[in-house]
Amino acid sequence: MNDLKFDGHDISVVAGDLVITASREQHTALLLASSPGHWRASPVIGVGMQKYLNAPHTERHRNALAQIIRKQMDADGLAPGIIEIDSTFNINIG
Repeated sequence: MNDLKFDGHDISVVAGDLVITASREQHTALLLASSPGHWRASPVIGVGMQKYLNAPHTERHRNALAQIIRKQMDADGLAPGIIEIDSTFNINIG
């Protein structure tokens, strides 16, 4: 899937033209950065990472975070592979 490319929170423009790029990484980053309620058109979209980052770094919280990431990515059609979250909350989505 392709979409407009973002640099941070700005749309990329090169030589006056909008830049189109593969969007999987970009969509995943937006899902992780968003919380439910951030998108007016789709109020249930978003992982709510802040809630998990401020929680104790226990296996229970890591499993809950992996579950919500999978649910959000599935809903967006991204079909994640293995989701690994280590004890310091570094996330690897395969």
